[in-house]
Amino acid sequence: SISRNFTREGMDPLYPRIDWRGTGPGYAEMELPLYPWTIAVVYEAFGMHDEAGRIISLLLSLGALALFWFLARDILEPNAAIAAFALFAFNPLIFEISTAVQPEGLTMLAYLGAAYFFARWMRTERLLNLFTAAAFTSLSILAKATSAHIGLLFAILWFRKEGVAAFKNWRVYAFASIALIPGVLWYIHAKSLWLMYGNSLGVSNEYHWIGFDFFTNSYFILGILSNEVLWVWGGIGVIVALVGIVLARREKAVSFSLVWLASVFVFLIVAARTTADDWANYYHVFAVAPASLLIGVGAGKGVEMFGDLKAKFTT
Repeated sequence: SISRNFTREGMDPLYPRIDWRGTGPGYAEMELPLYPWTIAVVYEAFGMHDEAGRIISLLLSLGALALFWFLARDILEPNAAIAAFALFAFNPLIFEISTAVQPEGLTMLAYLGAAYFFARWMRTERLLNLFTAAAFTSLSILAKATSAHIGLLFAILWFRKEGVAAFKNWRVYAFASIALIPGVLWYIHAKSLWLMYGNSLGVSNEYHWIGFDFFTNSYFILGILSNEVLWVWGGIGVIVALVGIVLARREKAVSFSLVWLASVFVFLIVAARTTADDWANYYHVFAVAPASLLIGVGAGKGVEMFGDLKAKFTT
């Protein structure tokens, strides 16, 4: 409906309009509407076809798959990378968003691009990789503010790399500016639409955040964990990942993945009033990449052990 309203009432992406507007113009608080605006561009060029949004989501998801493969290939052994990619590609949440008419496809493309190029910068120290990661981070936050938690991953890795000297590094402040300022400006503008017109797509009109009852009501932590085990890890994946963590605990890929997963869990816990609900399983899509990397490590170690045993018995 937002895409349709762009085509009917003007293509200014700064003013997304909803249908349920009452007597007002329908301007609504939401993430930067780049995804529905792109659908509107397709409507303008080829006519209004419902499948346009799904095709765009599919293309974005193919890009996300490619970026995850590049990341897995760079930081894992070949067998582990193949296993991690297969698990990522066929994860039910990734499968779901691959054609969903939602901004998660764009979010995951940018989110994985940020992780991939930051990991490359950690190895190469090329500024192009660092600032490409910053640009992808900015796009990810603009597409979905919830992806801002990836900044915790970057902060921990950077502090590990440089220690307190990082606070004197101009690159830190340049990276943070590129990553955060566009999102801050957009959400200030989006908030003004809420204050003026009273329309919001789940930002100011809902309360998502942790409260004291998190510590007294098991619903929240059990809800988060059940969503994780069912939709992210597929049950048995937890065991495979634990095998990988134990056997390869000193490998950088394991450390990288664990810190990434921890940053995701910080978000899931902070927003527990939403992320614990069954319907909110797609918020857990952020955990799929680090979980797949860890499961891939475990699967790779399993293949190695099987190969060693086979060679031993053959000999």
